[in-house]
Amino acid sequence: PAAVYDRKQQEGTVVSQTPSGGTFAQSGPDHPVTIYYNHKPSPSPTPSETTSPSESPTPTPTPTSTPTF
Repeated sequence: PAAVYDRKQQEGTVVSQTPSGGTFAQSGPDHPVTIYYNHKPSPSPTPSETTSPSESPTPTPTPTSTPTF
């Protein structure tokens, strides 16, 4: 089923279908039947607050080689 929204129709009712109601259709995976029902869409999620990046990390000093005798 596929959801559509028409505020004039009761939620959950069939709005249309393919093939049309009252007609015969072949069965099988190559002959789909699609039913469109009235469903109010979910509200879009509100964007979360963006945090600014933290201070840049302090670079680690590169080790120097110690001479061996």
